[in-house]
Amino acid sequence: FIDEYDPTIEDSYRKQAVVDGETCLLDILDTAGQEEYSAMRDQYMRGGEGFLCVFAVNSAKSFEEIKQYREQIKRVKDADDIPMV
Repeated sequence: FIDEYDPTIEDSYRKQAVVDGETCLLDILDTAGQEEYSAMRDQYMRGGEGFLCVFAVNSAKSFEEIKQYREQIKRVKDADDIPMV
């Protein structure tokens, strides 16, 4: 384990998987949660097809921010039925 967390601006990951016999490509974009990068957040959300919202277990504030991210995603995507965990 790392001793100290170093927050990123953006990391991306790609994984190929077979789902129900069909090959799928999963692109994961790990975006910055820091407020100074909030201007880029709408842009990331516009291109997303599904969202995984995570928080720091040692930060109640980051847990509360999940609610704001959920509303922002629904606003940017202009829909209520966005795949989101």
